[in-house]
Amino acid sequence: MTNSSGAFVTPVGAVSPFNPATDNVYLNGAFVGWFTWETAQPVTYPAGYQMIRAGSSYVYTNTIIVNPTTVNLIYKYGTDPGGLSGGPQDNEAASGQNHSRVVRTLTASPYAMPVDTFGNQYNEPYFSAGNGGAAQLSVGSASGGTVPVSWLGRPGAHLQTKASLNSGSWVDLWATDGTNWNAGHYGTNGLVSVTNFPTSGGNTFFRVVKP
Repeated sequence: MTNSSGAFVTPVGAVSPFNPATDNVYLNGAFVGWFTWETAQPVTYPAGYQMIRAGSSYVYTNTIIVNPTTVNLIYKYGTDPGGLSGGPQDNEAASGQNHSRVVRTLTASPYAMPVDTFGNQYNEPYFSAGNGGAAQLSVGSASGGTVPVSWLGRPGAHLQTKASLNSGSWVDLWATDGTNWNAGHYGTNGLVSVTNFPTSGGNTFFRVVKP
């Protein structure tokens, strides 16, 4: 709830910055059916979506259960000034300006989302048939019989390899599907999948596909 300068963020329409001593912050989103934002006081908001302050920090967190088929999460935060409403106002950003994050593996329970900043409506790259670049596939130089490969995966997408672009069929590496794969490191866009793929000295081409 602080910006890059360390100052508390100021919600849209507020006359003063967020006050951790008196104000609450909540999560709302498409994956919970977009609960009605507070416009009058008091209206009880469904339990379980208030963000909880982590110790004495200004980071707020919660663990939310979502349907495993929903991997592209669209959501937004809102504050309850003074804790008077029991639910959030739509005051993080203009209406319709949301965050989006991708659950990149189903094997991590819970899957740790990157830290957001209130008011910074960040949208992670989401790989799909019409957005192939979002996989951010990167292939390094071969060394010691392997080649390093990294990509932004997700459940339902996996790597394929091929020895020649002019002949032969693509070979599915089903184990790299985000339904099962969790090898990698976490960054700005969540889990960055990595592998060291064995090479035989010839060409190996890679791509990420979603059947």
